[in-house]
Amino acid sequence: MHRKSIESTVFQNPVYWYVWTWCLLKANHKDSKFLFNSKEVIIKRGQFITGRTKALEEMPYLTAQRYRTAMGYLKSTSRITTEVTSRFTIVTVCKYDDYQNKNNEVNQQNDDQDNQLLTSSQPATNQLLTTNNNENNDNNGNKKSMSDVFNTDFIPGNIFDSLAHKLWIQCYNNRAAKNIKPTILEKAKRKVWANEMRLMIETDGRTEAEITEILSFLKTDDFWPNNIQSPDKLRKQFERLQMEARKTKNKFKENGVAETVEINPLTNESR
Repeated sequence: MHRKSIESTVFQNPVYWYVWTWCLLKANHKDSKFLFNSKEVIIKRGQFITGRTKALEEMPYLTAQRYRTAMGYLKSTSRITTEVTSRFTIVTVCKYDDYQNKNNEVNQQNDDQDNQLLTSSQPATNQLLTTNNNENNDNNGNKKSMSDVFNTDFIPGNIFDSLAHKLWIQCYNNRAAKNIKPTILEKAKRKVWANEMRLMIETDGRTEAEITEILSFLKTDDFWPNNIQSPDKLRKQFERLQMEARKTKNKFKENGVAETVEINPLTNESR
């Protein structure tokens, strides 16, 4: 990235700069292709595929509104263009070659496959938590992280435990992004949270897919994450959250904005 970037208007706004840097890092350094609905889709050098939900997973400090505003600014200043489909958005970085150092491209190509595998094995929703936990471990020696304490006796493959863990991670990252001490989460008990998830499924008749969909909605909404900080709150507000999620989904469909996309880096297939 050229040093003259510090003089740009994007650099003056931390949110715009955050999203702009993300675009530059996400863009393909060479043409690639993948199959989608039995058709070959070509993603050219300087382009990448994303969706609103996927983007916010990768940039956990952003709200959906700030993401839309930043992307709108980048488009209005001719830094990027977007092509929206029913399933994903293709983002093109304008004048992509101007931002590349030719001497580094060989190394980038050699590292590309390793980077893709690393990304696929480290979900974006866990990265902020992992960073904070590493800092805690450095400062406190062998002291267990909050995540380790919460996951005591965690049962791998158990639906209730997995859903409880997902919600806890989102609550933690939401508070950390806003510099709010996660005091309430320090006292959270995994078994209690998992039991609430069990009640939602066995007593309330919710499905795992329905709960997962609402958890995805909470990642992108500006209001509800601050009010849903435990599974019992999630359970009480579930029907209302479903209504709000449907409204948001319909709003994006009306505006022609892709909701989400996830590409398997090993097969290049959309899922």
